[in-house]
Amino acid sequence: MKKFIIQAWSIYKARLAWTNLTGDFMIIFLTPAIMVVIYALLGKFAMGTQAAQMLALGFSLQLMQGTLISGLNWSYSNEIWSGTLSFLYISPVNRFVNFISRSVFQYPVALLSLTSSLFAARSIVGLNFRLVNWSGFTTAILVIAAAITGFAQLLGLYTLVFKGIQSFVGLISGILGLLTGCIIPISVFPAPIRELAKLLPITNGLFAVRASFTGAPMSAIYGYILREALTGIVYFLIAAFVFRYIELWAKRTGALSVES
Repeated sequence: MKKFIIQAWSIYKARLAWTNLTGDFMIIFLTPAIMVVIYALLGKFAMGTQAAQMLALGFSLQLMQGTLISGLNWSYSNEIWSGTLSFLYISPVNRFVNFISRSVFQYPVALLSLTSSLFAARSIVGLNFRLVNWSGFTTAILVIAAAITGFAQLLGLYTLVFKGIQSFVGLISGILGLLTGCIIPISVFPAPIRELAKLLPITNGLFAVRASFTGAPMSAIYGYILREALTGIVYFLIAAFVFRYIELWAKRTGALSVES
């Protein structure tokens, strides 16, 4: 386990150029706090306090998603630019362990980002936690973060293969914010779009987060949490398969990336 943690930390630090005290503080704490306060204040004056609280919850999850996607995107992108991917492919290291280790420190960083957002929303716009069912709320948050991690791993892998695809990853991140209910309720979309949204990370878990925030018991939200967990598992397994396939493809073609 010690070696695994050392490997995970080495990958995290080596692949992210901003891994220093100042950069970490800006990315993890300051930026999410400022962003969620802006949207929460906008919601408060436009729609009222209760709507602003639900918006703050959703947008905090959207920011956590952005932290995970951008972090893993940069991690995989820097793998190409630093030229270390070929060394992985000729080494005897366990591929699945290496794959898992890439997100080990991204996950808690995203949770810290979410905590910063919620604390800022509580301090500035009075986000009320008095009715929260903490067991359901915490479970839903942890599961959502894991589901986003699996999805972010998959997006990061496409960044690894296709040059110039970073803008596409940014587009996907924006689409998640649009379709998962973080900002706009998915009830306003046509039925086919609503069903598509349920296949994305956050969507199902967000129902559980908002319900538990108003005191709903675990019995009323466990179905949403379970579906969110299954969504994350599917994305994670697909990403693990793609990670292995990329190596086989690279060895077969003698190329590490293609033009997007």
